[in-house]
Amino acid sequence: MYPKRNYNYFMTMHDNKLLVIGGGRDTDRWGRRGTYMKYENGEWYNFNENEINNKFRNFWDYTGIAIDPNNPDRYFISSYGEGIVELKNNEAIQLYDSQNSTLESIAKLDPLHYVRIGGITFDKNGNLWATNCEVPSLLQVLKANGEWVKFQSSELAISYKTDKITITSDNRKWINCDQGIFIFNEKGTIDDKSDDESKLYTTFTDANGSIDVSGYYCVVEDKTGQVWIGTSRGLSFVGIQEIVSTKYLANVLSGQTTKMENLFNLLDGEKINAIAD
Repeated sequence: MYPKRNYNYFMTMHDNKLLVIGGGRDTDRWGRRGTYMKYENGEWYNFNENEINNKFRNFWDYTGIAIDPNNPDRYFISSYGEGIVELKNNEAIQLYDSQNSTLESIAKLDPLHYVRIGGITFDKNGNLWATNCEVPSLLQVLKANGEWVKFQSSELAISYKTDKITITSDNRKWINCDQGIFIFNEKGTIDDKSDDESKLYTTFTDANGSIDVSGYYCVVEDKTGQVWIGTSRGLSFVGIQEIVSTKYLANVLSGQTTKMENLFNLLDGEKINAIAD
């Protein structure tokens, strides 16, 4: 068995299995057939996308996959147009869109094919988080009890390229987007929005001043608590302990010759699309 298509928009590891999502998007969808492939023990498994298409409707341009931390047979796939589908044992269970959840469709366009999801991931409590692009409620969560909750931010209203979500060990949500890096913390109280904190970082600085980048493409936390950011100008990192309630980066990291403030830039000039720890 071979991979069914040469698509690899998003990849992640889960329990020693490589999961490959072969959809895609930029500011608009790519029009790719639904593609999910898994590599395990030297063999490929190709998901039959008609399991979703025939039960609900055409579900194209997959953008992400998230495995339930409490049930590895249950997982979710997101689409840049049709919302999010829930599957169990590779059987489609439920399609979530603007008709049956808080997920939003782009205003005045087809509500069934403009529910644009940039990325999905689970937190440690079994809540599924999703980025909802080009709509006021950019961040959505399907709680472990089945209830949906949406969040808005004036800093990131109607973002065209709200992308993937990385949840760090301190439970903050890091989202790379066209404007920069958006960091959100609901402080473990999803239903109480009065204590929420968020900040959009449009620029970062090193010892020489602002780092001029044109894009932020991925975020990952390593085992030491450093958060690595892939940009259009290489690889940078910052300690998660420096994202504090005052909402700015104030850490001083030790460099080889001088003290570096906030970020240390590596591979300058290289576009970093993916990082694995």
